[in-house]
Amino acid sequence: MSRKIATHAVLILSSLLLAAAAHANARGPCGQELPPAGILGCIGHFENPEDVAYVASESALLVSEIDLHEQGGSLSLLKLGPAGEPLEFVPSRVWPGGVTAPDGSGDEDCKQPSAKHFKPHGIDVGKPEADGAVPIFVVNHGKRESVEIFALQEDILIWRGCYHMPDDASGNDVAVGPNGELAVSDYQPTQKGLANTWYAIMGGLSFETGSIFTRRPGVDSGWIELEGSASVNPNGVIWSEDGKSIYFAETGAGAVRRVPYGDGPKAVRIEIEGYPDNLSRGADGRILVVTHHSGFAVLLCRMRMLPCRSSWSVFEIEPDLSAKTELLSHSGDQLGGAASAAIANDWIYIGAIFDDRIGIWRPGTD
Repeated sequence: MSRKIATHAVLILSSLLLAAAAHANARGPCGQELPPAGILGCIGHFENPEDVAYVASESALLVSEIDLHEQGGSLSLLKLGPAGEPLEFVPSRVWPGGVTAPDGSGDEDCKQPSAKHFKPHGIDVGKPEADGAVPIFVVNHGKRESVEIFALQEDILIWRGCYHMPDDASGNDVAVGPNGELAVSDYQPTQKGLANTWYAIMGGLSFETGSIFTRRPGVDSGWIELEGSASVNPNGVIWSEDGKSIYFAETGAGAVRRVPYGDGPKAVRIEIEGYPDNLSRGADGRILVVTHHSGFAVLLCRMRMLPCRSSWSVFEIEPDLSAKTELLSHSGDQLGGAASAAIANDWIYIGAIFDDRIGIWRPGTD
């Protein structure tokens, strides 16, 4: 081995050891008080809370706790006050443990929920129905690749059915449009076994790995690939408010893209520093994207060097993708591997896929 190669090997090994030591340092628990404006706080008692969604009519935050250890994932609920503040600091699990009541939603052959093998990923919330029930859609990687269909009513989650994902597709995030259409990001053909590693490498080399699929509930046409959406690791997805465009994060290319749906406006993109993950929108129309600063740091978290210390930022983006503003940047020391954000009135909640907590933050200063 040459001296140059040996030196590089020592540097890489030293970096890994230092990173592992940093990750091993214990953090204090999350408190039971709200942080001041402009200061990031946290709420504990979660396990890998990858996605967060605000359910306005229920005054609650829904949290997707993805299963990273093959022990079964869950959906949890956190009750909120009128300003979006948490009324409690311990979430309630709503699935598994909810109600099974199939009503014909989804595919005909989807008659039973995925409970023991439930592995929830991206989530989204539909418009409240006449009786107050709120449709909930959840990407599932359990025994089946699917979008699970629920309804949330009075803090009870009711399973209704599911849509199987297309063959050779692995969902990441799901979004429901203003007219009830669904959009799912197909991150890559599979996220299991050696094939997962292969597609991760392909994405790292900037090869297209997936696209966006859409479907109209109640229509037999099934999933349809969205024209012009082929991309490098498509991730978080949301609809435009008028339903004529779909936005999604292209994680592997460091960008957020807008693609027309039907006769919508032309495609545009905006570059985002790092590796953009999930997208969200508040009641005021703001679009938020959470982005990871370091792919290597995320890899360490994925290798279970915990607690996760991966740094991240939250950007606000103009709907026409003409400009972006960084709202919050964090080193990862208190909350690592942030993946999603949800606006609940005055507060912003932040999901973190490799952590045991979610973030809570209110812009401004007191």
